[in-house]
Amino acid sequence: EAAGRAINPALVKTPPVWPDEEGTSSTKVNVRGDSPSDLTITQAKDLFLAAQKARVGLAGGVGVKATTYNGIKKTLTIALGLSTAQHKAMRERSPIDLNKPLNSITRTDLENYRNFWMKLPDGISVRTAINYANHFKQFIHWCDQNEELGFDKPKATDDIFNFRGLKKPKVEKYDPEKLRKLLAGANLNSDKTLLYCLLCLQCGHYQSDIGELLPSDLRIIGGE
Repeated sequence: EAAGRAINPALVKTPPVWPDEEGTSSTKVNVRGDSPSDLTITQAKDLFLAAQKARVGLAGGVGVKATTYNGIKKTLTIALGLSTAQHKAMRERSPIDLNKPLNSITRTDLENYRNFWMKLPDGISVRTAINYANHFKQFIHWCDQNEELGFDKPKATDDIFNFRGLKKPKVEKYDPEKLRKLLAGANLNSDKTLLYCLLCLQCGHYQSDIGELLPSDLRIIGGE
């Protein structure tokens, strides 16, 4: 059972300490108790951000840039209702109870979270609301994949956060010759570069959209 899994003592006894972006203060990651069932959403968020920061500068395709980490931290903070700096209504939002134990998250909690942002509070755009929801989904996915937390995400999580039908990307027409040169150059660079170009051109993806894609988003058609 999930609640019976042993949590890594390192998560409790030696919590990591990270300086903030300005380097003027530190944030400690504290986990109460010795059981994963005690872990709150707030504490799981701290562990998630610590794990993301630990990837800064790593090679081999597993690392991220410092600016990427800062973006993840900023967006997730807003997505959890902890910051209203970017919006007109200067009041704390509560899309989900952050003191709620991670293991008690239900499908209803996720649906309520999604619905909170899809009501477009303060007149935010649909794309912005989807961006917040996708960052929260990424956080939930990380918690589910981290066995030390003993958390299993609700089975309907991916369906609840499926916003493909809501996106309306504006795709501009390109000059065929310029497009041919673009794709030829991308193909010479690497398969990854070509894939990025195709996602942008054919799917209307932005860089942030590509960065949020998960293996579960892939669809195999005709063996490809």
